[in-house]
Order: sequence, then structure tokens, then C-alpha cells
Amino acid sequence: MMLSDRERSELVALIAAAKECLANNAITPAQAHSLRVHGENMVELERIRRFPAYAPCLSGRVA
Repeated sequence: MMLSDRERSELVALIAAAKECLANNAITPAQAHSLRVHGENMVELERIRRFPAYAPCLSGRVA
């Protein structure tokens, strides 16, 4: 299954954050936060992919 533009963007950001940590051989609180946020976004995007009917609820856009 192909990645959506948003999934690709989140994955690129997650990889960039991880590479920065590996390059410095350390992790700052800001980097840890960035990794967590991008990881959580990837999980939410996967849920939206699996359950499209629930996409508005998962995205916080309940009518």
C-alpha cells in the first residue's frame, strides 16, 4: 500500500529526528518530544487508514 503525502511527510520527519539523535549520540528532551509526536502521528494515520469511517473522530474533528 502506498503512503499518503501526510504519511510520507511524518515518516520523513521521524527519520530526520532519529538521524539527528544518532549523529549526536545523545537525545535531548526536545528531540524526544519530536520523536514521540511524529510517532503518535504515524499511529493516528494508520488508524485512519484502517478505519476510514472513524477518521473525523480520530482527527478531533467530530461534527
